Amino acid sequence: MMKKAKTPLYFREESKTWIMVLYDPSTGKRIRKSTRTQDYEEALRIYHRATKDLEAGTEALTLGGVLDLYSDPETNPRYRIAQIEGTHYGLEHAKGVAGRARAIKALLELKAPAYIKKDVRDIGKLDVKNVRQIIIDSWGQRRKSQEAFANFKTMLSQCAEDGYIEVSPGKDVRDVPYKERKKPSFPAEVINKALALRDLCPDKEKWAFFAFMATTGMRMSEALALSARQIFNGTLTIDSALKSNSIDDIGLPKYDLIRIIPLSSVAMEILSTISPDKSGRYFHHNRSWGTHAVMEIIMIACGAYPDEREIFSEMKSHTLRHSLNTNLLTAGLSPILVAEYLSWEHQSILDMQQRYTHVYAEALRPVADKIDELYHLPSMEVRIRHQA
Repeated sequence: MMKKAKTPLYFREESKTWIMVLYDPSTGKRIRKSTRTQDYEEALRIYHRATKDLEAGTEALTLGGVLDLYSDPETNPRYRIAQIEGTHYGLEHAKGVAGRARAIKALLELKAPAYIKKDVRDIGKLDVKNVRQIIIDSWGQRRKSQEAFANFKTMLSQCAEDGYIEVSPGKDVRDVPYKERKKPSFPAEVINKALALRDLCPDKEKWAFFAFMATTGMRMSEALALSARQIFNGTLTIDSALKSNSIDDIGLPKYDLIRIIPLSSVAMEILSTISPDKSGRYFHHNRSWGTHAVMEIIMIACGAYPDEREIFSEMKSHTLRHSLNTNLLTAGLSPILVAEYLSWEHQSILDMQQRYTHVYAEALRPVADKIDELYHLPSMEVRIRHQA
């Protein structure tokens, strides 16, 4: 039986809080801890709970401790469970959650430090709503805020599953309201003007990188990992992506979705203008290079077409993907085929795709054929007249 303190609580005038006196059953040593409250009944409740924790050999888990668990994929409870049970919870997702957990903790340390030290069992629904408001006030109503708060609620749900709390205080608390901002998209004729700039580009590899993304809809991370081994008989297996700014950090594509697509003739012609290196990679560079490559082509386009400078200045790597999507749909292709070709993860598209067991690569041939109709390379040297 654990020894009890004669006076379990006493009031400290300096901090204006009740201090509890405990005994560690393993060492017999006396422990003094602040209850962080001025209310005697609340302090007594905290004391009794702390006593039970010591008897059971467990320690209270603070909210900061919860965030720390998720700040490293190796200690992320959901990732560890997935590794054992074989359920889907990818390492890349765990890394994203880790970054958001660290960001939330840093934000709370700055805006509401008392929450960090608070026992997770003392976190209520109002506290969760306050955390949501702190996130919105600091980061705005944007995707970053929405994802961070959703992860925060998931962490609390896992605490309930693991028995730290009975019910998650985040249950039924609304997510951060966020409306997806529509990304700009450019008609085929604008993309074709950019594709016609090859002879004006001092670095042909950068032009090929830009042009290949424009005519395949590949994400930048996928294009930077492009290897000759992925291409066979005019089809491309997209099973790799550059995961960081290190040129050799290659992993699975976004959402771990591998797809096989037929390449259009124009995309094959673009690849024929460059050669893979000794390792088979076409673009053996990091993300910074990819970003600069796209920006360089856009700057050349702004100079070549000064009347359309404002249009080209809105162009970015991901707008090439959105432009191909829009142009294919506008040209009358099935949303199912386009979604499969580009590997979209939007819920509305997934709902439709779940009605189909599989879409074979050859069934996607109309997409490649339509790209050839939409986008083209000049058959002879195109001279662009610069305006003074």
